[in-house]
Formats: sequence, C-alpha cells, structure tokens
Amino acid sequence: MTNLYIQASMYRSGSTLMYNVVRLILEKAYGKENVYSCFKEQYKPTDPRPYHLVKIHRRNEKLLERSTKVFSTIREKEEVKKSMKRRAEINKDERFTSETNLEKFDKFWDDFLWWKGQSKTITFNYWQLVSALPVVVAITADQMGLLEKLEDEIINIANEVKSLKPPTEGYDKETLLHANHITK
Repeated sequence: MTNLYIQASMYRSGSTLMYNVVRLILEKAYGKENVYSCFKEQYKPTDPRPYHLVKIHRRNEKLLERSTKVFSTIREKEEVKKSMKRRAEINKDERFTSETNLEKFDKFWDDFLWWKGQSKTITFNYWQLVSALPVVVAITADQMGLLEKLEDEIINIANEVKSLKPPTEGYDKETLLHANHITK
C-alpha cells in the first residue's frame, strides 16, 4: 500500500520549503530508497516505493482522496504578490511574469483555500517556516506519526532544509528548487 503525502499550497508561500521538510522527514524515517517525491506533473502513482510525496498548487480531488496527509503553507496575499513581482524581475521566463501570475492570483488563492479547508490538511504560515523551522519540522513529524522515531533528528532536518541552495540553472529534481527560486 502506498502512503501518499501532498504538499499543496499557494505559489510563493513557502511551498517548496514545506515540501522539503516533508521529503526529508520521510527519507530519514524510511530511507531515501523508499520515498518517491516529485511535482504533480511528473507523478506516477504506480511507482512501487511505499512513500510518495507530491507537490501541487492546483485543486485535485483525486489526489486528495488517495492521500494520507496534506501539508500546506499560507502567506499574506500582499506578500505573495510582492514576491511574484520580485520573481518576475529576476526570472524572465514568460510563465512567471507579474501580469501572468497576478491575473491568475484569485484562482490560485481559491485553490489554496480549497486545500486548506480539507480535514487532512495541516497548514503553516510562511513566517513560521522562516522563523521557527525546527518547530515546524517537529509538528510535521508528529502529524505524520514520526516524532518519537525522529526526535533526535529534528534540528538536523531543519538545518538541512535551511542549507538547501537552488541550482544555477534548471531545477533540482530532488529539492524542486530552481534557478532564481528564492526571492523572499
């Protein structure tokens, strides 16, 4: 049986940070070889590994039904918009222009609210992630039933997440960080 965990959040809300918290908890608890993690677009439900983690930004009832737990992040609307604008200035990819993201902003926000409203969803505020990451790691591990197993690893996992760096080009298939990813 597959245990499916989902990281479902608004763009620019700390979603990749949260994704890596869940990924590393799973890898430390069950071994990297037993964890399959990816973007929704690359997800293959038939992968034989017992623990799956999928990062998604859009509403998906089918994944929700199959999921064990959903982790989400929230950030103030105006902060998300500012981050989108900063990202657009750095990244000239037309998929990430301010106009493109801000035109779709309300739909993104509605999808986030849908995920947040699900009983399987645990939501963290962006500022909790950036200012109290070890606490977020501990709560996440507890929600996954792994706190006791990983209690001596919580600080190490938080430090590993903090030390992740985006690649200089393309994206990292493990961390899902991409060039110019971190813009505040």
